[in-house]
Amino acid sequence: MGVSENNVHSSATEGERCSRPEHPLTTTMATTKAPEPAKYLTLRTVPVVVKNGKQRMIVNALLDDGSTKTYINGDVAAELGLEGSTQRITVNMLNGEEDSFETMPVEFDLQSIDGKTCARI
Repeated sequence: MGVSENNVHSSATEGERCSRPEHPLTTTMATTKAPEPAKYLTLRTVPVVVKNGKQRMIVNALLDDGSTKTYINGDVAAELGLEGSTQRITVNMLNGEEDSFETMPVEFDLQSIDGKTCARI
């Protein structure tokens, strides 16, 4: 995943370029080494407030850029009193396989810890 960057540094200063135009500029190139692969995979999480009416809980939300749906843990949904009708869905897994399970679509409010941002999910 690491991408090496090329750092370019010119040895001539802006004043030298203006005062000595007859001399070509010298450019020194340096390449940084790509970082070693991580030994541990870290998942990006952020604390958020989930709300349903007056019920609210602080939970850690897992950020997944590849996901097209938002899921809430069944225990959290039950604690918030969220209800809906059960349906069977199929999801695509990273390894190319599919998995089917029962789920219950619900709506709730998702809020930042500082309360400045809120969205209906």
